Amino acid sequence: MRRPVRSLLALCLALLMLTLAGMPVAGAEDPPTFDQRIPTMATIMQAVGQRAEDETLQPVRDSLERIADLKQQISTLRETARQADSRINKLRRSAPAVEPLPLPNAGIPAMEKALDSAQRRLSETQSRLSQLETELTKLTMQPTQLRDDIARLEGELDNLVASFPAQANDQALSPSLLTQAARYRLLDTEISLRQTKLQTHPMRLALLAAERDQLRGLQRTLQARVDVLIQRLGRSRLLSADQATAETLRAIEQADSRHPMIRNLAAENAALADELTALARALDEVSRDNENTLRQLEDVETLYRSAQTQIEIAGVGQTLNRVLHEQRKRLPDLQAYRQQARTRSEQIAQTRLRQFQIDEKRRQLADTAQAARARLQDEDPQLQLDTRQTDRLLAEAELLLDSQKDLLEQLSRSYLTLIDRLSQLDLSQKRLTQIGADYTRLLDENLLWIASDLPIRSAWFVELFNELTALTDPARWQRVRHATLIEAQSRPLIVALALLTLLATVWSRPKLRRYLQWTGTEVGNPAHDRFSLTVGAALASFVLALPLPILAGLLGWMLQQQGSNDRFVWGLSDGLIHAAWISWVIESFRRLASRGGVLEAHFRWQPQTRELLYRNLRWLVILTALATVLMRLAAADPRGLSMPVLGRAVYIVFSVALVVFIARIFHPARGVLGAWLQSHHEGWAWRGRNLSYVLLLASASVLAVMPIFGYTYTAVHLQSRAFFTGWLLAASALVISLLIRGLSVSLRHIEVARAGQELIDHLRPAPEEPPAHATGGEGATLPSREPMMDLETMNEQVRALLKLALSVMVLGGLYVIWSDIFGALKVLDRITLWSITAPSGGDAPPTVQAITLGSIGLALVALALTVSAARNIPGLLEVLVLQRQSVDAGTRYAATLLSRYAIFLVGLVVVVNQLGIDWSKAQWLVAALSVGLGFGLQEIVANFVAGIIILFERPIRIGDTVTVGGVSGTVSRIRIRATTILDWDRKELIVPNKSFVTDSIINWTLSDLVTRTIIPVGIAYGSDTQKALSVMETVIHDNALILKEPVPAVLFLGFGDSSLNFELRVFVKTLADSILVRHQLHMELERRLREAGIEIPFPQRDVHLRSVSPEALHGFRTPADERH
Repeated sequence: MRRPVRSLLALCLALLMLTLAGMPVAGAEDPPTFDQRIPTMATIMQAVGQRAEDETLQPVRDSLERIADLKQQISTLRETARQADSRINKLRRSAPAVEPLPLPNAGIPAMEKALDSAQRRLSETQSRLSQLETELTKLTMQPTQLRDDIARLEGELDNLVASFPAQANDQALSPSLLTQAARYRLLDTEISLRQTKLQTHPMRLALLAAERDQLRGLQRTLQARVDVLIQRLGRSRLLSADQATAETLRAIEQADSRHPMIRNLAAENAALADELTALARALDEVSRDNENTLRQLEDVETLYRSAQTQIEIAGVGQTLNRVLHEQRKRLPDLQAYRQQARTRSEQIAQTRLRQFQIDEKRRQLADTAQAARARLQDEDPQLQLDTRQTDRLLAEAELLLDSQKDLLEQLSRSYLTLIDRLSQLDLSQKRLTQIGADYTRLLDENLLWIASDLPIRSAWFVELFNELTALTDPARWQRVRHATLIEAQSRPLIVALALLTLLATVWSRPKLRRYLQWTGTEVGNPAHDRFSLTVGAALASFVLALPLPILAGLLGWMLQQQGSNDRFVWGLSDGLIHAAWISWVIESFRRLASRGGVLEAHFRWQPQTRELLYRNLRWLVILTALATVLMRLAAADPRGLSMPVLGRAVYIVFSVALVVFIARIFHPARGVLGAWLQSHHEGWAWRGRNLSYVLLLASASVLAVMPIFGYTYTAVHLQSRAFFTGWLLAASALVISLLIRGLSVSLRHIEVARAGQELIDHLRPAPEEPPAHATGGEGATLPSREPMMDLETMNEQVRALLKLALSVMVLGGLYVIWSDIFGALKVLDRITLWSITAPSGGDAPPTVQAITLGSIGLALVALALTVSAARNIPGLLEVLVLQRQSVDAGTRYAATLLSRYAIFLVGLVVVVNQLGIDWSKAQWLVAALSVGLGFGLQEIVANFVAGIIILFERPIRIGDTVTVGGVSGTVSRIRIRATTILDWDRKELIVPNKSFVTDSIINWTLSDLVTRTIIPVGIAYGSDTQKALSVMETVIHDNALILKEPVPAVLFLGFGDSSLNFELRVFVKTLADSILVRHQLHMELERRLREAGIEIPFPQRDVHLRSVSPEALHGFRTPADERH
């Protein structure tokens, strides 16, 4: 027991000694803190003032200016917070002054002036209110940003403290020390400013809210004032017009029995009064439209600025996402405003023209007395009235013309006002269209990537059960039945006409089926086959698909006319109308795939492939129509139904079914494309069939499961685009198949016609040839028939044109379908991968270019388009342009090759620019590489340059026959480095391009294909040379391959050792004919000379022996048969 007590006492004593040791000793000096060691502001300012000429202290001066500005802001914030309560009370007690309304009996000009003033002030108030709303939104979200800034600045301050010298006051105030000290004071002031903003945040928020409330009250007051003025002004214009009409009616009543001129003037005034009344109503309508547009503009602009501010500050969260979805639904129809803007331009032009005509008429009535005399003279040149009657008639006419002048003045002012109001309305609607487009673009950029709903939990299934119960509520369907009956009773003629059309389509189904079977039997019959059979069969298939879509569309239209106030009825009508269109398209393709239909009988589909498509489209059309109706009904958001529950469930079921459809239809072996893939097993489609199938299934599966995690909006948006893309491609395949079918029928008819013409030409007796010209053997020749284009070439060219045109249309359709998705891809520009600083010219600061994920995506797209264009565009260029011109094969090859290089070069520049590579920085690297590699790659570079020279100067071309280095052959390929020559033994000789530029070559076919062939012939001494010459000339004349021009020649060149030497010099059309001509001439010369008794000698030589041994001489003299 005593031992633990001692241990405890020892521990307490040790703790007491440590505590005493840690206490400060009296008289000892505390070490200075960091803030004490840092130079004060006065010290920094004094040092800077003493070194006014030191440029190295400019950062310190900038920091001091910034600190002074921040302290002024802090002082302003504190003063604003101090006066906030009094200003708030003042704002709540007082209201801005508003000018009193003009009296109801005030004139139209006074009310127009008051309306312009009120509208101008209302616009200013709305603009200021919109700014306050934006400031209030930013201020509401400011605390989080301020706390983040304080944490960041304190971190920078800690880093600066760690790098500051330990004994700063003992050192000289060097520029670096002053810079650090100024930086420290600046960061400290920045932190103080943000702390002050946090402290004064509630007061500033309340003050802004009070200002906003006051402006809202002023806006309501001004809006009511504008509405009252518009109503009063409209009534005043109508009252003025009615008064004018009444006066003119009285004038007409008084002028009924008077002179025709008076009646005509009264009728003209009545017409002007009616025009003034119509103009007053138009002005009232335009004023109201303008006011409504301004209200919509203000609402959309406020929503746009608010959403933009919130997205910039905090991004798009789930709560904001739902709000933005609701706002997206309430956006005005921008397309309608664009259409109105196009028609309004014409309306303004017509109004200006009418106002000009009225002003012209007013100028003619400047002097009404003179105008009355002129009118009377024009109306009745043979006036037989006395002077008193004439004066009275002129007085009445002058009164009517004065009234007409007043009417014209009112019309002129009204038309000017209408032009002004139309211009204001046009400007407001264009502004609304622009703001709406920007807002739509902002929503598209953000909504697609954010979950629109909560993930599916167990409570969701309970909600689904409740909504299914609400969907089957009999009261809802009773309202649908009631609306249908009311519409049928209100528009019986239209409903009856639609039902008659439905009955007609049902009644014609058996006849259309028989017609389909008949067209299938006629296809392939050369005597009856024609393209109209296929077109008729396709149209019959479309009509066979009409009955159910017509019924659904009729019910949807009837409910739409009655469902404006009932969300359930309206949503059902919208779903039925959309289901009618979609089901008609799918059912039409199903009818095309029926037994004996277009796909099988006309396009030669295999029966099992057609049956596969037919069976799966049968259930797909029913499911698609039902899903469309239910999802549109849920999107209408009637009471008890919603898109996050019922719409999401329907979408998931439909998407799973769509995955099954894709798995069956697009299977690479058993799908509808299996036979086509087998026939193209060497193409890219065959090689990538399995990968494409997996990617297609994976994409459809991902879209099916996305709503489970809350991405319903994204999934529906993407799948609808993918769905329409699939049907666009299917429709394109149908169109191209129809066109190719028509092309095949036309080519078959052309082939039959040509065969018939050839048979007729063969049976027709040949015409006698005219005699040759006596002097030169040349005479008139029959004109040759123009060569007909090869059918295979025609087929290829037309198919290329059809595919090109259809590709352009498909690309346009894809752009229309996916255009609103492109805006959402801009979110990739927010993901920065790296940045590149590019220097600017002059004194401008350098610019920083951010390389984002979007830049990489654009680079990849540009690369893919470059590769595709380099592969396909040169071929299209040759088929569409070059083959239609008188261009030889070599020129066509050079043009296509150069176009491919140009496409690659342009694509490379685009890709490099997207990746942010600066050519100005890379030029030194390129220069260094050029010098370093120039020696090692000089031959390659020389061949490269020589290849370009060959393509431009074209000393050789594809198909030319050349001789290089003793080797002859035909040029088969020209590449940028080397050229391939195919010799007579079918061996390929690779010749560097440099050889064609630096060495001598023989091009047998460069400019003239005609080649001379020389054949030496020898005859025995003693032969008749004239006879031999005649035989040789006859042989040349009888050979069809020898050209008549240049003239062939037979020459006696000399006396040989054992023969008389002749030489045949003939010309052939091509070098290929040279060998054949040589063979034919040799055979024919040997035969003809032998028949003529002319000997062709063989070489002989006489040997003279000077000394021979007796034994050898005896051997020569002994007969051969005795030597053995």
